[in-house]
Amino acid sequence: MYIYADIILAVNVVMNSFILILTGWSAGIDYKVWRAITAAFLGGVYSLGEVTVGIALLYTPMAKALVSVIIIYIAFGKHSWRSFIVSIVWFYIIAFLIGGAVFGWLFFVGASYTTVPGNEVWITASWQHIVMGTLLVMLLFLVALRRVKADTFRRQLIYQVIVYYGGRQERLMALLDTGNRLFTATGQTPVVVVEHKAIETLLSEAAKSYLKEHLPAMWLVDMGQCHDQAWLDRVQCIPFRGVGGSSMLLGFRPDRMVVVTKKGRIETDSVVIGVYSGSIDAAGAYNALLHPGILQFGSGKEGANICA
Repeated sequence: MYIYADIILAVNVVMNSFILILTGWSAGIDYKVWRAITAAFLGGVYSLGEVTVGIALLYTPMAKALVSVIIIYIAFGKHSWRSFIVSIVWFYIIAFLIGGAVFGWLFFVGASYTTVPGNEVWITASWQHIVMGTLLVMLLFLVALRRVKADTFRRQLIYQVIVYYGGRQERLMALLDTGNRLFTATGQTPVVVVEHKAIETLLSEAAKSYLKEHLPAMWLVDMGQCHDQAWLDRVQCIPFRGVGGSSMLLGFRPDRMVVVTKKGRIETDSVVIGVYSGSIDAAGAYNALLHPGILQFGSGKEGANICA
């Protein structure tokens, strides 16, 4: 049997580097690429020794666990115990997922396996298949992880919002839109954009009928046909710039609005609800866009207060 030491070492270094970099990224730990590559190289040398030197004592499960801890320490340096443990957990999760995916690829392309004395299973595959499978799995795993990280980050920006108007209330899920710079034309009041269907229950029958019976483009034009004068007194025009140019959005002042945060509840009456006729999120995870100025009110601005 021929052992291609250079190929074994190269594949291990690439895989280990990828796993260590993903570990640092997933655990939120700062790292230097050269340290990760150095640790990956040492791990590759250790793996190569298993098929060349074969000293059983160095390759027991306990020894392998100890070596992996040393490799992680070399890759990321000195951190808090919590960060170190988190990095170890992520290292094994990623290593097992990638390792299992590579084995699945090898069997998919027709790699053969035989059982040798000692109940060991040897897999026979070309180095081209191993390299191709490794690169493919790394690419797919990276795409999936980026998607998971993006979704996780987005969920951290979603807040529960409670809007009060006319003795009624409606609970919304609002995404903190850091790019939202919408203010009313007069008074510079921040605007929270909400789907029309999400705030229908707050409105009177007259206001609901008016919005349903008129095209969104005519909401501000035909306001004289709405018979809810109390609501009309609260309606405001909100200028905004879209893809097609400048336009106006219909908005109204609620009695108050409460934003539920991890630190407490932010309550304000200095806000305007911008009524959006379409769907804000196709997946339905949220139905409103929260103005960042609302959260800043919690720092002590006039018109808002925060209760822990």
